[in-house]
Formats: sequence, C-alpha cells, structure tokens
Amino acid sequence: MRVGEGECGEFTIFAVVIMKRILAVLPILVALWASGQTLDVPDQGQRALYSTTISTDRATLTGVCMMKNAGDTLLGSIVNEFGIRAFSFSVMPDRNKVKLHEVMPALNKWYIKRTLRDDLRCLFQPERLGKHRELTVEGDTTTLVNRKRNIFYKFIRIPDETNQ
Repeated sequence: MRVGEGECGEFTIFAVVIMKRILAVLPILVALWASGQTLDVPDQGQRALYSTTISTDRATLTGVCMMKNAGDTLLGSIVNEFGIRAFSFSVMPDRNKVKLHEVMPALNKWYIKRTLRDDLRCLFQPERLGKHRELTVEGDTTTLVNRKRNIFYKFIRIPDETNQ
C-alpha cells in the first residue's frame, strides 16, 4: 500500500478539505468579529485627537490624527511632530467612500494613495478587512496591520481636556 491510499489517505484528504473550508471562511469570521470595532468617531460637530504611528519597513510617520464629524462626512488630517501635514482625508460612510486630500509629495504616488485609502476604509468599515488586514481595538488603542504591504497603523485616543 502506497502513502495516500487506504483509510489514512482518505482521512488526509478529508482533513485537507476541512482545513480549506475553514481557511476560506476565516476572513469572514474575522470581519464579523471586528465589526463595530473601529476608531471612536466623534459625534456630529465634535472633534477627536489620536496619537498616530504609521510604520513600514523603510520609514515611520508619527504625529497626531485630528478628526471632525461634519454630519454625513468625517474629516481628518494626519500631522507629524513638526506640524507638517502628511495628508488629509474624508470618509463618507453612507457611500462607502474615502478620499485623500493634500497628500505630501513623498506619499503622492498612486500606489501609496490607493493603499492608504483602502487601509483607512478598513479602519472605519471593518467588514472590508479582507485576508491581508487585521484590526484590533484594546481600550483607547486601535491597531490596523496590512500584512500584504507590511504597514502598521496605531491610533491612541488623546483625551479631551475640556471634559476633565
């Protein structure tokens, strides 16, 4: 009897089929688990501040992400420690749209903007995570990992001093 024949071979085939089905459903289960877990979107007219880190293999961008809810659109901007704006964005959840505005020259490449746009969309719409992204929320810290491009996004909520 050769390897793969008989009862042992049938069990191996059965196990492989089951594993393929589990792996096919895994991204859907992760998206369902993560649904509802996103950045804290401020109420209409309110603002939110986050300490932000965006890391790749070659560079790290640290600074502040400022967001404001303007009714049907969420407006945001990421500014580094020196006050230089990396990019601004607008999120329209009702139309499943994210737009980038005023992107700094180093990031103003179509492939970088597409990745940033898609990753930001996953922050606000976790059902769009897919198989290459992981979103975790622990307290005031939200982390998004893009495994395909090896990009790590970390947002830590900065408390509003006016409420303290």
